[in-house]
Amino acid sequence: MEHSSNTDEIVRAYLESGGTDIYCDLIVPKKIVVEFVYDSDSVMAFEHTRQLAQYHYVVAPKKHVLDINDEFYETVQTEILNAIRHVLSLIPYPEVGARVESNLSAFQNSKHLHFHVLGGESKSR
Repeated sequence: MEHSSNTDEIVRAYLESGGTDIYCDLIVPKKIVVEFVYDSDSVMAFEHTRQLAQYHYVVAPKKHVLDINDEFYETVQTEILNAIRHVLSLIPYPEVGARVESNLSAFQNSKHLHFHVLGGESKSR
């Protein structure tokens, strides 16, 4: 995925201003552009802008959902799993391995439910 320094600047300024939900505030309203690999009315998936592994995607609901205990989660959980399955189809995970991760509460950098789908070798930052 081509990543622009302008996107970096927008995200940096957003975080420095105390922004806490990059998905609702920047990605869904298209203030930064990401190329979706999965796009439905309720769920999106795209390559992470800061790859931590050979393959690194993010899957998130388009409507604000704080975490899996949020009542709205039940309405999107099947679609999220479908998106994760689609992203896994983009990764040769039987050969390179893969993992699906999500952070909750204090572990969340962005206070919006999202899942990281990573595959292959880890990249150093």
